[in-house]
Amino acid sequence: MEEKLKSLWDLMKEVHDDLSQSHEEILKHNKRLKKLTEMNCTENQIVLNVGGVKFTTQRNVLTSAKCDDSMLFALGSGWFETEEEKREADSEGKPIELFIDRDGSYFSMILNWLRDPSSSSGVGGG
Repeated sequence: MEEKLKSLWDLMKEVHDDLSQSHEEILKHNKRLKKLTEMNCTENQIVLNVGGVKFTTQRNVLTSAKCDDSMLFALGSGWFETEEEKREADSEGKPIELFIDRDGSYFSMILNWLRDPSSSSGVGGG
């Protein structure tokens, strides 16, 4: 009887250890997920004010392979942002907003082209 109790105790301890390890992994995963979610909400977003029309997008859209030698790539990479702008946006929990002195009427087509890598319509006569 004593041996069965010891065996049962060992099994319960093993299950407890497994659950504790799984719990720790879940906590780590939730922490990473929260960080990614926060990044997607603020750090990874950028607002482009094109001639008074505001467009919000992800930085990776602007830094895509389609425009790696363009001004949009440089804007998306943060090259033009001052430390003061970054601190101000971070303290307010808002994405950086940059102004582009151009007509915003057609910019949505350019942005949609960058968002959909398989698309060639709307830009370059595709």
